[in-house]
Amino acid sequence: MSPRRVLVSALTLLLAPAFVTVAAVPAHAAGGSTKAGNGVTYQCYQHSYEYSVDLPEDTESWSMDVSVEGPDGLEATSDFLYEVPASGRSSFQVCSFDMPGTYTIRASVEAYDSSWEETTFELAPSTFTLRKPRTKTTIKASTTRPRKGQVVRFTVVSKDERPRGYFAHAYADVVLQTFKAGRWVNVKGTKTYTGSTGRAVIKTRFAGSKVRMRARTLADDDTTGSQSAAVTLRR
Repeated sequence: MSPRRVLVSALTLLLAPAFVTVAAVPAHAAGGSTKAGNGVTYQCYQHSYEYSVDLPEDTESWSMDVSVEGPDGLEATSDFLYEVPASGRSSFQVCSFDMPGTYTIRASVEAYDSSWEETTFELAPSTFTLRKPRTKTTIKASTTRPRKGQVVRFTVVSKDERPRGYFAHAYADVVLQTFKAGRWVNVKGTKTYTGSTGRAVIKTRFAGSKVRMRARTLADDDTTGSQSAAVTLRR
């Protein structure tokens, strides 16, 4: 090979562009989730929810606005998180005046890196349900085998539902019912209300014939009604 051809080949190698394949680095997929259990509209209390936020790796500071929309589409309550762990539990207020139905949790995040560059994103919405508290009613007769004309004492206990279970339903309207002609009807003169312990004692005189009795807690603006199991009186 001539010296000139060798020189040209060397120059070609030096001047040829270098094509280097570089693997693309995927961007961090910011996101996360929220989750709240169903609840009841009892007075005012803090209803807890879980959250998990997928933050960009270089996040130095972040915050999250939480808005809870009611069944009417309007904001019913809210929460705000700042400089807390990226996953955990928090809460928002729920009250008895909140309407029953499906609620939607919407959360938006602001994250800042070490250069204070801002990244904003929203979490996928989640839903939960609020309903009016239920009641439970029980009844106990002083005797189920009374004599004709004997006065029978019925102890009625009413409980209402709260975020942590059932408790004494104070000053609830209760009434005795008897089964007649295929349906339950109120016994005249037996409507009363429970005391502070959720108990009421109702007296009635046994007429002598077999009869089925039960107690009923009446519904009000804040709770649903309920009835007890039936007891049978016979001679």
